Amino acid sequence: MKPASNPRNSPKPRKHSRPRKYSTHTAERNGPHSRMLGWVPRLIIAAVLVLAAVPKIAAPHDFARVIYHYQLLSDAWINPVAIILPWLELVLAGALLLRRWHLPAATLAIILLMVFVTAETSAYFRGLNIACGCFSVDAGASPLTIWSLLRDGGLLLVALMIVMPWRRSSPASARVADGRVTEMGDPAEIIPESSSGL
Repeated sequence: MKPASNPRNSPKPRKHSRPRKYSTHTAERNGPHSRMLGWVPRLIIAAVLVLAAVPKIAAPHDFARVIYHYQLLSDAWINPVAIILPWLELVLAGALLLRRWHLPAATLAIILLMVFVTAETSAYFRGLNIACGCFSVDAGASPLTIWSLLRDGGLLLVALMIVMPWRRSSPASARVADGRVTEMGDPAEIIPESSSGL
């Protein structure tokens, strides 16, 4: 005769985790439209950096004169900055188009834009009647105005969009099984109840 089974000792059925609904935001982040939109700020900042670097590289002496008119650097720093800065802008523009380097490049571009906006704001409120020197180093270029500050401030916001966490695609973590979609890991398994007898 088999001994009577004790209900307390009988194995209890394991409860399977309830499958989570797949977030539409995750699908949108990983979709082709999101990837295309992710390229937009990178292309904008890269194009701006190229347009800003080319005239400075072509006329470093004129760019040095523009830096001098800001009255922020000592004479010993003007020529090195006038030579190095345009090439740095060009390198960052290329790095923004590379998947591996676009985040570090965007971080450096943000720092540069913050420096530019700070220098322009300082010159504007000090009442200096000087050219911006952003996209042209000609002596007769348009003077620095409030619109120059707003434009570069807007470019700074575009650059920030590149490094914001919500712009980056999360790893593909959803899997489909038995008509159900779950997040993080394998689909929930349904374990049948064990028989109470031996």
